[in-house]
Amino acid sequence: MLPSDLFEKYNQPGGYWALELDLLVANEIAEQLTESATKQSKSKKGGAKSAVARRDQRRQTYSPSETVKQLNALIDNKGVKKDG
Repeated sequence: MLPSDLFEKYNQPGGYWALELDLLVANEIAEQLTESATKQSKSKKGGAKSAVARRDQRRQTYSPSETVKQLNALIDNKGVKKDG
């Protein structure tokens, strides 16, 4: 939105009240975003260390050989032609 658009919107009868309402709504949205971000940062315990731990746990759950076996089983069940 350009400054000229704002001028046209608010430079009319009742424009001041529309501006005040828009500013109140924008402020409320900003407060809710800040509150949400604060809650998310508090809920993420451990930060990067916990993310690495979750990644490593997922990697241990599915070894490469198990993944290949599962993919081959899917291919065999669907009748997809395998190369090799």
